[in-house]
Amino acid sequence: MPRFALQTICQIALSMEEKKIKVLITDDHPVVLEGIALMLKKSPTIHVAGFARNEAELMIKAKQLRPDVVMLDVLMPNSDAVNGVKELRKLYPRLGIICCSSVTDGEMILSLVNAGINGYIMKSTSVNELQEALTKVAKSESYFSQEVSAIIVNAIRNQPTVSQGNSSDITFTERELEILKLICMEKTAKEISALLDVNIRTLESAKLRIMKKLGARNVAAAVYLALKNNLVNIDQLDT
Repeated sequence: MPRFALQTICQIALSMEEKKIKVLITDDHPVVLEGIALMLKKSPTIHVAGFARNEAELMIKAKQLRPDVVMLDVLMPNSDAVNGVKELRKLYPRLGIICCSSVTDGEMILSLVNAGINGYIMKSTSVNELQEALTKVAKSESYFSQEVSAIIVNAIRNQPTVSQGNSSDITFTERELEILKLICMEKTAKEISALLDVNIRTLESAKLRIMKKLGARNVAAAVYLALKNNLVNIDQLDT
């Protein structure tokens, strides 16, 4: 094969690799790390960039590899998942953060949502759901499995009723509340745009205003705050 042809092939291969979603997987169990990597090995759109086995290693690898998505186990030795998420969110605002865990404690999951995660799936997830979750989170969208969504709704429902506090002075337009409700129903931007007959750019501007009013750093936190402060009626949502 001519040398220039080989170089061209290598350049194309490198370009394709760079376009893949770079994922950093964090878990203290080697079997889990190897299993997830094996599940994603044949994916044409996802590349496992590296592994970390604790929070300290995660911070080092995140700086070195600059992944698009961090996949985080909730329970690891010498680690605090909530503080770890807060630190990652502060250092890398655009980073996608998704928890992959067997933990089903509602309060813990809500704390992680408040800290800034984009999604949460169970370790029993299928490879198809895993790929879908990583793809959405890489786009700064939220992804919570059906099981986790139900846990979050139940945890919010069981919390004591709270007043809106400082947010009581903030008003939302009817359209903003409509958008907020559809976001809580896990509608995509395209679906909301079609349902409300607004263009995507106008919708994204409205979403930014809503998140600013709520003091939310991401869509997941916006959903949590909307439900917690009774801006959206939880009983109207399809869980």
